[in-house]
Parts: sequence; C-alpha cells; structure tokens
Amino acid sequence: MKRTVYRLEEIVQRFGGRVLGNAEVLIAQIATLDSAKAYQIAFAANSKYRAQLNATNAGAVILGVA
Repeated sequence: MKRTVYRLEEIVQRFGGRVLGNAEVLIAQIATLDSAKAYQIAFAANSKYRAQLNATNAGAVILGVA
C-alpha cells in the first residue's frame, strides 16, 4: 500500500496556521506526542503535555492558540 506524504507547508496552506521551522518536512501520519516519529505530526493544546512536547520526535506539532 502506497502512503500519501505531504509537505508541512501543504498542510498549513490547506488548513491554516503558520510554520515555525522547516516547511519542507514530510508528513505521512498523525501520532501522539509520546509515540511520534519524524514523519508524523502530533497535536498539543494543553500545557500539561509540555514535558511530552519537549521530548517528542514528531516531525511537526500543531499547537493550540491561547
């Protein structure tokens, strides 16, 4: 099965937001902060996950706006 891969810039253009860092990162899947790999994107909207955010291997992280 072929996996679809998107550049982070494409994801941001489609859904909004802004990139802080490398917009050329390739993203193939969604994952949790603690299990994410370099080709995955994760989400952090609560400050209680700050430790996981600092330690994640995610290629990108979507941050909630306060």
